[in-house]
Amino acid sequence: MSLLSTNDQALDQHTQSTPAESREPTKSASLTEQLIEAIVTGTYPAGTKVSEAGLAAAFGVSEVHCARR
Repeated sequence: MSLLSTNDQALDQHTQSTPAESREPTKSASLTEQLIEAIVTGTYPAGTKVSEAGLAAAFGVSEVHCARR
């Protein structure tokens, strides 16, 4: 059995044992939701320039979670 198929099996088992709705959101997903809320409520008005460092400081996360992928 290859390493790839072993990893696929482990992922399948995890996915099957953890329903999507019960999983915790990733920090990046949580940050996205918080940023959307900040834009909608006017905390970051349209056209506001933001930086990874500024977002990281505002939301208390590392810049890694603010980087566009």
